[in-house]
Amino acid sequence: MNNKSLYLLLSIVALFTIVNCTTDSTSLYQLTTSSEPGDGGQVTPVSAEAAGGETIRIQAEENDYWIFHGWSGDYSGTEKHAEVIMDGDKHVIAQFRPIEHILSIQVDGEGDVHREIVQQKVSEHEHGTVLKLTAIPASDWQFSEWSGDAEGDALSVEIVMNEPKSVTATFAGLPLIETAAVNSIGQDSAQGGGEVISGQGSEVFQFGICWNEEGNPTKSDECTNDGSGTGSFISMMADLNPDTEYFVRAYAENSVGTAFGDEINFRTLDNAISDCGVMTDQDGNEYDTVVIGSQCWMRENIRTTTYRNGTKIPHLESNSSFVNDQSGGWMYYGNDPDNADTYGLLYNWHTVVNANGICPVDWKMPDDDDWLELAEHLGGQFEAGGKMKHEGTEFWQAPNEGATNESGFTSLPAGYRDFFDGTYGLLRSITYWWSKSEHDNNNARYWENSYQHFMLVNLETRKNQGFSVRCVAE
Repeated sequence: MNNKSLYLLLSIVALFTIVNCTTDSTSLYQLTTSSEPGDGGQVTPVSAEAAGGETIRIQAEENDYWIFHGWSGDYSGTEKHAEVIMDGDKHVIAQFRPIEHILSIQVDGEGDVHREIVQQKVSEHEHGTVLKLTAIPASDWQFSEWSGDAEGDALSVEIVMNEPKSVTATFAGLPLIETAAVNSIGQDSAQGGGEVISGQGSEVFQFGICWNEEGNPTKSDECTNDGSGTGSFISMMADLNPDTEYFVRAYAENSVGTAFGDEINFRTLDNAISDCGVMTDQDGNEYDTVVIGSQCWMRENIRTTTYRNGTKIPHLESNSSFVNDQSGGWMYYGNDPDNADTYGLLYNWHTVVNANGICPVDWKMPDDDDWLELAEHLGGQFEAGGKMKHEGTEFWQAPNEGATNESGFTSLPAGYRDFFDGTYGLLRSITYWWSKSEHDNNNARYWENSYQHFMLVNLETRKNQGFSVRCVAE
């Protein structure tokens, strides 16, 4: 190739290069935008051109009830305003998502709430979603009402999710009720009662007790109406048959229905059983009495804190005060005052022989002769215990061997307090009564009933034991 031809070729290449560079620096690139989903919002501009290296400013705008979620495609970011550098054709997508509202559901009572979407949206609680809420009561409960962002007492209600909402479903259940122990049992009457603890979301409009001779008494049997609302109540059963076993339950009614407490059984006194009136101690406590043979006994353990002459009996609450006492004192079993009404108080032997007198006027502390007379009238010590014990296992531990209470003495298992360290024990298992009779300088006589046998046992023990006391009429 000659020099002239080479020069011409180089000139053409150079010209092509210059033309090509000039074309690159002035090329225009296309930008297009879109929204996803389409009804979530829009982007401006929809399209634009710019030379290479230049930027195009774009902006996303949400429609009502939507929020901007970010850019995708040929640009990424989360700011609604963006600048796209144009180094080629590009497509940018604005991502939107619907506003979602939280639905808070509370349940008052026992039940559940089922949610059903009536008008489906992209998301469960997207703005405008229509929800159907259905109340589902638990067993023995019923639906009462909606409150909060829903109203009414229909089982189902629809709500529109156009903002965060809170709904409460209130359910009502059967009342909570307990049956009280039966007291003051006579030949033709007895005292019962109970406690209405709660209406469980519905007002209690009636409560009382029901009883029969077969068991599981209901409102179709003999019943009392003792009021409405909640709280403890006392009720009397009248026109009962002598020497008959009865079953009693407390009941309470509300809009849901009738609820019953636990069943308690008792036996009325025989026609042959009589009393000698009500005995009142120095604190004003009143006690039922029972005539057995030629004697009249208290039918309950005494719970006085005052001697006959008005002197207060010391309360031996601490273990040390009890163990070391030599003059007399009283205590609650387990230091729990709730035990006093049922089981009476416990005393050491020094209390029962105190010259101030633990028994009220016209009553005395029984000695071994008095206890033995009682036992002999009931057939002897071997079988007297069963005739003295409250029957059944409401108070006594099973098997409560041989218990009939046919004497009306109504022995209850009050337990004891140990002289050695002051500990309490044997509640519901055994009861020990002091005798006024002394065994020796350190020991005194006592009489015992046990859940394990039907005997009335007579033994001796340390004078510092904490035992029960029954008085006998003089």
